[in-house]
Amino acid sequence: MMADIGIKIGQFTQRKQIEAALVKQTEISESLKSILDSMGDAVIVADENRNFLVFNPAAERMFGSQATHLVANHCSQTMNLYRPDRVTPFSTEDLPLERSIRGEEVTDVEMFVRHAQAPDGIWVTVTGRPLRDKNGIPKGGVIVCRDISERKQVEEQLLHDALHDGLTGLANRALFTNRLEQAIARSKQQADYLFAVL
Repeated sequence: MMADIGIKIGQFTQRKQIEAALVKQTEISESLKSILDSMGDAVIVADENRNFLVFNPAAERMFGSQATHLVANHCSQTMNLYRPDRVTPFSTEDLPLERSIRGEEVTDVEMFVRHAQAPDGIWVTVTGRPLRDKNGIPKGGVIVCRDISERKQVEEQLLHDALHDGLTGLANRALFTNRLEQAIARSKQQADYLFAVL
């Protein structure tokens, strides 16, 4: 009888410890979700099968809400993810998340994103790292994306201001010299390329 009471007390104590651990784990999960939801930077996590595990609200704003329903390796074909020239699409194998899943570390890759909610596009920098198991084998990847659209706008304005007259808006001597040097270089590379300076 005493043995049965001892076993029951042990089981009760063990159950209380498990319940306490479960409550603690739930609190940690809720805190992490709150942190991810309040971040201004996009956080995207995918497993080795390219299934999204985390796609926070900032990621939905940057990449469009439809992106959450994709598998990571189909993003390049479905979404408009471009290199800095805004014309050349990223190939699937060059996407920062894909590279991270393969085990590469990626730092400050510039990307231009265009989707239905952002028809003018969004500039982002992407940093990614692989998620590894205890043996160091990549089991997924995580990327953090920062919206740099305002910075790119300022850079473009500074470049425009440097190459154009502030009063008239016409090209200045620096732009003329730059274009002339480009034409001379092209004429040296291509024998049939002609140009004239008036």
